[in-house]
Amino acid sequence: VQACCDADFAGCIRTSRSTSGIYASYGPRYDPQDSSQTQAMLVSRSFLERKVATSTGHSETHASHDTDEEVMWLRHLAAELGEEIDYASPMFSDNAGVVKQSTKQVDHCSAKHYRVAQAAIRQQSYDKNIKIEDVASINNTADISTKALVKLLFFKHRARLMGPQQLK
Repeated sequence: VQACCDADFAGCIRTSRSTSGIYASYGPRYDPQDSSQTQAMLVSRSFLERKVATSTGHSETHASHDTDEEVMWLRHLAAELGEEIDYASPMFSDNAGVVKQSTKQVDHCSAKHYRVAQAAIRQQSYDKNIKIEDVASINNTADISTKALVKLLFFKHRARLMGPQQLK
């Protein structure tokens, strides 16, 4: 089980809410540099967050927390089906702050309004259920769920999620 997440901070012009995009898959270890690699996509969601985020870090943390919950559910489902997962599921994020906060507590007064989400992610990381890894924004497949992409990036991410497509 592996996952990818992204957020489009304050992307909604009317409400200033952020759009989160997540996907989780099952299959060979994901390599962000290998555009030909595909996995079995299990979860793909794009949604407008319920609360207004006050920073990019805040919106990315919410997207990561939602992704963490999906990964934990999929790990539980796999265990119920007899497939014990004895490794930390990789979770890819293009936000360095989220990656840093997943392993150590960062003391920011401005972050206290979303510290519970940070703590939940950190706990799953400490328990070795997830491992948040940094991915370059250009290789973040979750971008397809949060923003309009140039044609080349759209095709790259679509192929990674759905396999190669035939042009008609």
